[in-house]
Amino acid sequence: MARVSPRTLFAVALGGVLGGGLRLAAMEMFPLGQEPLNTWLALSGEFLTLTVINLVGSFALGWVSGIASHAAWPEWARVGLSTGVLGSFTTLSALTTAWLAALAVLSTSSAATGASLATAGALGLAVLFGSTMLGALLAAAGIRSADGRTGKEK
Repeated sequence: MARVSPRTLFAVALGGVLGGGLRLAAMEMFPLGQEPLNTWLALSGEFLTLTVINLVGSFALGWVSGIASHAAWPEWARVGLSTGVLGSFTTLSALTTAWLAALAVLSTSSAATGASLATAGALGLAVLFGSTMLGALLAAAGIRSADGRTGKEK
């Protein structure tokens, strides 16, 4: 395993604090709780906000990776921004937790039925999978955008 320099470790740690703070600030801009949007959909406002954050972060991570691959960035700056800031800004675990929380709230609703819970679960999984695929496409678009900006398109 490669040895990580103290400077790189500090950059990732500081970047993680900054990225987590940015995600919290974005969540506070749209304070949309964990209540499901309706009895057939276990997607909450929090889930949707986190989905947007993850998609924006995916593009940004691709862009930063593309720029860094053409520039002489020191490792600590590249890793601190990508793994630290953007890695903690985007998070699949928070997205999954928001979906499961909305599903749990929905399951205690008097209007929920077995069919509505099954539908909500399936739709939630589809959105999680779809946002992961879209995130990958946006990361690729970010890399492509950075390549165009640096004049080194492939």
